[in-house]
Amino acid sequence: MKQTLAAIFLFTSLFISADYSKDLDSIKSSLASMEIYVESAPQQMQIYTDANAEYAGLLADLNGANPDDISSVKSSKSSGSIYASSAPQEQANNTKAFAAYLNLIAKELDPNNSASAEASSSLSSSEIYASSALQQSAARTLAGYRFLKVIVEASGGDKEIIASIESTRTSTDIYSTSAYHQNANYSESTTKLLKEYAKVMGVDEGELSSVMTSMSSREIYVDSALQQVALYEDTSAQLLYLIINTFINSNTIQ
Repeated sequence: MKQTLAAIFLFTSLFISADYSKDLDSIKSSLASMEIYVESAPQQMQIYTDANAEYAGLLADLNGANPDDISSVKSSKSSGSIYASSAPQEQANNTKAFAAYLNLIAKELDPNNSASAEASSSLSSSEIYASSALQQSAARTLAGYRFLKVIVEASGGDKEIIASIESTRTSTDIYSTSAYHQNANYSESTTKLLKEYAKVMGVDEGELSSVMTSMSSREIYVDSALQQVALYEDTSAQLLYLIINTFINSNTIQ
């Protein structure tokens, strides 16, 4: 079933409107503009998770998710932003949208996979006990990771690599003593899955290598969990751009 879904996902001939490319470049441009004004790791986390939510929404659209469902997530994100009064609250709102969009994609690619329902149920339970925006972000980022795992598996991702990412995430979770560390762990795991997803989607190896090498080089200089999250979310944004751009170029009738 997964191989069939992956084949449909990768090889079905579609006409992709040029509007998708404009939307993609608009997200990237908006992020670049915001980067000029951020002065702290929390603000970086805010703008990168915002961009990633927008990228995920575009990816959901490209994957044929129900337009009404996409619109609902977009509306909820907009409303949540109105009431957010801090960077961590904005981040929590963004990670909520990110997870919701990925859930829509997961349902499109593998509708009978119980892992999606389990991730949704676990998120709902975690939300009850979350007492801060950072705890909300941790729970929502974990849910997004789990939905992404379904997506990568359904798209034909390497099972051993996916299992290794999951094993590392689970092991690291044991030693995570705060929401800060949980956010860093889940963001890093998401970035690793996106790297595998990019490979499946046929992203140029040179471009992919450049993004991951840059991340590794920058990791040397981070000295807090917040800076780690900012770095991983930034890297994820770059990977999502490459993934979507490759998807559009591969499926557009020239």
